[in-house]
Amino acid sequence: MCRGYKITIVCISLCPERGRMEKEKKKDLKSTDKVYDSVFWTEINKFTRYVPMLVNEAFGEHFTMNAKVEILPGKQVIDINGGKKIKREVDALVRLSEELEEPISHLYHFELETKGKKSIFIRIAQYATAHAFAHVIELEDGAEIEVPHSAVVFLRSDSVDIRDFKIYIRYPKGRVSYNVPVLRIKDYDLDAIFEKKLLLLLPFFVFNITDKELDEMDRDVTKFDKLKVILDDVYVRLQAMMDSEELDGNQTGTIMLYIRDVLDKLTGQRKNVKKGVEDYMGGYIIETIFDEMAKEKEELNKALEEKEKALEKEKNENKSLREELERYRKQGVIIN
Repeated sequence: MCRGYKITIVCISLCPERGRMEKEKKKDLKSTDKVYDSVFWTEINKFTRYVPMLVNEAFGEHFTMNAKVEILPGKQVIDINGGKKIKREVDALVRLSEELEEPISHLYHFELETKGKKSIFIRIAQYATAHAFAHVIELEDGAEIEVPHSAVVFLRSDSVDIRDFKIYIRYPKGRVSYNVPVLRIKDYDLDAIFEKKLLLLLPFFVFNITDKELDEMDRDVTKFDKLKVILDDVYVRLQAMMDSEELDGNQTGTIMLYIRDVLDKLTGQRKNVKKGVEDYMGGYIIETIFDEMAKEKEELNKALEEKEKALEKEKNENKSLREELERYRKQGVIIN
């Protein structure tokens, strides 16, 4: 029998319910999806230490933030649909490894889905089985396939009231099933996101603002104050993480940029809200990034000052040594 680590594959899909969309907006949906995908993918790369926290939340795992996270190439899944093979590029594929009670090495697949349709469940099953059959494990007495663990995160789930669902697999002598947990952004307030360190979900927290509220903000600028309160709250919490040195200014500014990008697409054609977001958030982003630049400049100047002092000390020590050698030469102790 094969010996070694068993690898568990997990795919997490982020799926917002877009709700009612006008016909003219549907053409922009694909590009909108790419923005959300890009934000999530960039988060995975820039805030890698928070990946274990999302996995823990979805599956009840116990990884620490010290777990090793390896980001893998995304072009690995082949979706078989009606006998036709279609190559799909996953949003993120990472391997987590850590020495806990025993060595653990798990593979996790993250998927960002923005159409808000229940067909996501079919796609999850397709991803899982396609990946399983593409990575068959050879054993001494045969072969083994391992079906990925999966989870779905609905960014907006007004019309999707599913807490979890099952994937059933038929085999020659029966049928087995496994649960796929569902996370819904509307179930998480900012307290939960920050307490559980779910920073990978933070840019998508704005999906808790309804289309109706966005329409009201676009018609009446005074309604924009509600969004300002939310953004202020987020910034204060990020500032606290900066004060505790868990984040630096660049990272805080980057997160605010992600939130702005998500809001920019979420607001659609609402020009007044778009302008309000750009004007209001620009100050935060500039402030945090420039504060960090000033901090880095101060640290650099301090390091240069210390270096200059060290060089000056070395120079003085060398001068004293030369003077001492010259005195010995004059005394005839040292002969040139």
